[in-house]
Amino acid sequence: MSQTDVLEKEIKDLKEQLSSQYSMFEMTVNHLQKLQEELRTSEKLLAKSNKKLLDSIHYSKNILDSFLLKEEYLQAKFPNSFIIHTPKDIIGGDFAWLAQHRKKIFLGLGDCTGHGVPAAMLTIFMISTLNQIFNQNPDLSPANLIIELDKIMKQYTHHQFIKDTAELGILCVDIARRKAIYSGAKRPLVVISNKKLTYYKGARFYPGNPHISTEVPQDYYFKIPNESMLYLFSDGVTDQFGGENHQKFSEKKLLDLFFQIHLQAIDYQKNTLLEVLTNWQGNNSQTDDKLILGIKF
Repeated sequence: MSQTDVLEKEIKDLKEQLSSQYSMFEMTVNHLQKLQEELRTSEKLLAKSNKKLLDSIHYSKNILDSFLLKEEYLQAKFPNSFIIHTPKDIIGGDFAWLAQHRKKIFLGLGDCTGHGVPAAMLTIFMISTLNQIFNQNPDLSPANLIIELDKIMKQYTHHQFIKDTAELGILCVDIARRKAIYSGAKRPLVVISNKKLTYYKGARFYPGNPHISTEVPQDYYFKIPNESMLYLFSDGVTDQFGGENHQKFSEKKLLDLFFQIHLQAIDYQKNTLLEVLTNWQGNNSQTDDKLILGIKF
């Protein structure tokens, strides 16, 4: 075979290889184009589903908000008061509750398990149940309100193996007599008066979940001197990661901050707490729902 024949054969082989590669390229391009079309279709469907889901959650927020205590209503009962409520998601599981019987005002703070939609559903159940218990027997003490709540929750959850619960604190105030009663299930009450901070610890009691409850709620009775500040808060405040070393804010920092600002005007206190907590969180994602209630007497 001459050299020319060899070259012609090599050229023919190269052409065949190029033709085969071009065919493979065309097949690959067509396949990728098909995948792109499928991805665009999936993206449109996902966007549509996501919009429906978000619309549903936003509408759920309207329903949830109708159950939650508003700051203006709290201030109608306690003029020098504030609420800081920052859910982690659109809706959450922290809530404030208020009811009144004659001269006694009951104020509660609840922190339902988790956050988002499940916690919001539990919040509505908790508020509705507290209202039911209170309307049937408004003379119950805070501790007995929590115990009755526990009984009703067990009726609904013990067959379903539901372990979700809530931390809860309930304060009863007789403004005319300047007396108060407090009871908590894992949630404390902070009272600052006469340059002294008193910490009423909540019992290790989880409404609806007897497997992890080790204590029974008890009532704490105390007087409310002039220039007193009372604070309730959820653990989403103290558990927030942030700061230079990416640590939890901690309960100690919060109590120190309460003590520093407790003599200031109520608006100043609220704004200071918001500023400090926002700066602490920085660019970190929010850890949990946050709720703080403050009342100045």
